Amino acid sequence: MRTMRRMGAGMAVLLAVSAGSGCWAAAAAGGGAAAGVYLTDQKAESTVNAPLADVALRTRTVLAEMRISIQDREVEPDDREVEIHGVAPEGDAVHVELDGGGATTRVRVSVRDGVAKWDQEYARSIMQRIVQGF
Repeated sequence: MRTMRRMGAGMAVLLAVSAGSGCWAAAAAGGGAAAGVYLTDQKAESTVNAPLADVALRTRTVLAEMRISIQDREVEPDDREVEIHGVAPEGDAVHVELDGGGATTRVRVSVRDGVAKWDQEYARSIMQRIVQGF
């Protein structure tokens, strides 16, 4: 991994490319917020050091700030998984999956522009705002 720049009190942002896998990883060190933000072909993923309820609240706040209209919210009976479906002002379909149990929560964000085009950058920007709150 290569250090790209320093942010604030010792926070380093690292960017790594896994050759041939189509997976990008941007890891933030410092603050203890998240292990990193990983980009796949379709989504951004991260693990946040916070319980599911806190991450779900932060996610709804971020979506509202970004003017993403929540269309549907599903909670599993065991309260360990939450799915949020929304629509961005541009019409993009936004899907957030939260999977938690205990002190950490796994977050997955995908954005689909049209039928089959995935917008990794938009998913990453939503994810960064979610994990920024921790």
